[in-house]
Amino acid sequence: MFGKRIFGSRRTLRILLALAPSALLAQAPTPALPALPATSFGVTVRQTPSRLPTVTAAWLLTVNLTIQHRGPEPLELEFPSGQLYDIVVYNSRGERIYVWSADKAFPAVMVRERIRERRTYSEELPVAFSPGRYLVEAFLTTTTDTRFRTTIPFEIKAR
Repeated sequence: MFGKRIFGSRRTLRILLALAPSALLAQAPTPALPALPATSFGVTVRQTPSRLPTVTAAWLLTVNLTIQHRGPEPLELEFPSGQLYDIVVYNSRGERIYVWSADKAFPAVMVRERIRERRTYSEELPVAFSPGRYLVEAFLTTTTDTRFRTTIPFEIKAR
């Protein structure tokens, strides 16, 4: 009878419920937290009013490509030429309207970059954009690593 009263009481039930989760956690192995990626790649796009004398009501874009590396050893990147990155802009119909590298020449030599913590490549696109929706694709031109590629949608509104 003494046992019935203890297990039948509300106080004992609350104590058992309070102890049950911690008892279960002690028995089950704790899952490991996923490791942070050692390397990340991001692109930012900033719109600024055009200061070109022949263009009215247009915008310029500043595009930053940033690699952040947290690994113990430097990140080694290999490029097939002196071109380290490229930037492509598409309009709302998916048509390619600007390619940063189209009017540039690059040395035909293999290039290696060592990134210890952070590296940012920045370009101001010297073209005017009318109001509308666009997509920027930015990527590093490495020989083997395809994870350094991303796209960002953006919109330019009329001023």
